[in-house]
Amino acid sequence: MNIILKFIAFIFFFKLGSAPIETVPNPSTEEAPSIRNHREEQIAKRWDSYVNSKYSFTIQYPYMLGNNKISLLQEKNIFYIFGRNGLNIEFKIPLILGKNIESEDDIRKFIQEQYGKNCQLFPEYNKMVETNFVRLNTIVNTEKEGCSATPTSLLHYSPTEKKIVLIEKDQSPLIDLQDGQQTDYLSEMIGSFQFLDESKKLQKNHVTKNMSLAGKIQETEDYINEIDNNPFGYVVCKGGILGLSTEGASVISYYDSNALVKVAAIFFGENGKTEENIYLNNGNVVFIDSLTTEYDMPFYMEGSKNKSETESKYYFKNEVLTNWIEEGKEVDQKSQKFKEEADRFPGEFDDLGFNKLKEGVSCK
Repeated sequence: MNIILKFIAFIFFFKLGSAPIETVPNPSTEEAPSIRNHREEQIAKRWDSYVNSKYSFTIQYPYMLGNNKISLLQEKNIFYIFGRNGLNIEFKIPLILGKNIESEDDIRKFIQEQYGKNCQLFPEYNKMVETNFVRLNTIVNTEKEGCSATPTSLLHYSPTEKKIVLIEKDQSPLIDLQDGQQTDYLSEMIGSFQFLDESKKLQKNHVTKNMSLAGKIQETEDYINEIDNNPFGYVVCKGGILGLSTEGASVISYYDSNALVKVAAIFFGENGKTEENIYLNNGNVVFIDSLTTEYDMPFYMEGSKNKSETESKYYFKNEVLTNWIEEGKEVDQKSQKFKEEADRFPGEFDDLGFNKLKEGVSCK
């Protein structure tokens, strides 16, 4: 399912009631269509969704900026999204969560716990905190001595869920660097934050990968490149298996320590062959790149030559086929053709002896 981001405008109020409302431009409406499409494409390919069950919230964030992996870490009620951006500059964005916030006094205490007892709310706070996010200095006197609150920090309060969040903006922008374009995605990340209904049973804390085909392809390509370009190399085992096809099969397995990460298999037949590169992650098949070559006559006959080639790419979750691209076109998941192909793989994995291969071996 494609990630659908809710782009929001942040409403900033000045301390004086007569001051005009200041809004931050919404990238989804202010940008040219080509730039907006680029942003949405990159978000679909390179973002994760995090769900926390204790504080019942979700936020989407990029798992890659440029060539740098981004991480999320929890320390009690503080969640850090950190790493290096596309310009290779370090950043760290804290999200500070509070529960059971029911009154003005609770809001004030929460802010004072973070920034000092001298932080006081402006009278206008109750008109502002129920909007999406507001800058902290619009509801708190951040200039008062003994109040260490960062003026540009953002606050959101949900009276329905009785929760509050403070997001401290890092000085280093959340820049991604793709296709020669520099794009700051901080507004999209903050705009994706939502408190969830606690009455609905939530899974334990988890990160969900974007399940769109475009996102899955990008994620898989990143993983394959990581496997194929490992500078430390692998333990490689070679062997042959009879009985998988009329002429047998050859198998090369690649191990990172004792973990099986790749199998290169060739299935031979009288009238053709199938070459498969099978990639595994944490013991499960995640992707197969397959090329089937059909001969115009049995290979042992003089003059035999290739008649056709068909390339297929298979994407798996928990070793169940989820997507199949044949000759550049996605096969309908509801079709009988897809079902028959999906049913084929468990038997093939058993024939290849994956359970035995996954145990790890010592070979040259």
